[in-house]
Amino acid sequence: NELIKRNAGRDTFILGFGGGVVLDITGFAASLFKRGCRFGFVATSLLSMADASVGGKNGINFGNLKNLIGTINQPEWVVCDVKLLNTLPDEDFKSGLGEIMKYSMIADKNLLQFMNINNQKILNKDFDVLNHLIKSSVNIKAGFVVEDEFDHGQRQHLNFGHSFGHAIETRINIKHGIAVAKGMLIATKISVAMQICNKSLIDKISALISSFDISLDYEIDDVVWQNIANDKKNRGNKIRMILIRDIGDTIIHDFDIEELKNIVQKI
Repeated sequence: NELIKRNAGRDTFILGFGGGVVLDITGFAASLFKRGCRFGFVATSLLSMADASVGGKNGINFGNLKNLIGTINQPEWVVCDVKLLNTLPDEDFKSGLGEIMKYSMIADKNLLQFMNINNQKILNKDFDVLNHLIKSSVNIKAGFVVEDEFDHGQRQHLNFGHSFGHAIETRINIKHGIAVAKGMLIATKISVAMQICNKSLIDKISALISSFDISLDYEIDDVVWQNIANDKKNRGNKIRMILIRDIGDTIIHDFDIEELKNIVQKI
């Protein structure tokens, strides 16, 4: 309605200035309005700089389910200025760190080590350190997107932590990256229970999450399971999850929901 009121046309350039939600809405609207308008992003949160502004996914929630409706359409450009992060509330900053942790876990031992070594500088929002985190995350994600833009194979590994993360985020309304951090911990525990990774990996990821003052606590109730069952990543009647064998080594695994429930009860 707003675009119509402002006499926007197919030659209109739409700018998204904000965090992940704003950028998703901008990309989604630009993808659909008059069959597509040009658009670009100025990312203002750590999560949007390191993750949401990259890759072309533009999703909106529907029916209390996360990102159920969306498009894949790339912005013409993205601007990230870390000085904007000085205005960011602590919970939103931690949310961005959750996604950056994910990139370190699925693809880059050096990034994981960098986060551990520079923990205090990260929390103090050192610009040089934050620029390194953002560039590393963007490069990792771009590598997956170039190989599989439309999410049919390799790009799905970016969903590590997102199955339970999305379900918990929707259930208790916490920040996305914080929910993803909890989801990564759960996925790692499931991986250990299935004997595909060493138990020491739980300690590594727990220490990393805790070092940024993100709680390790979570609750998996019937509503979370309902959200899991309705996850858009599922295939047929199977729950699709990304499990981990080691830092930089993740796999796609499909579960029957009762099988998954039995495993989760034991962790």
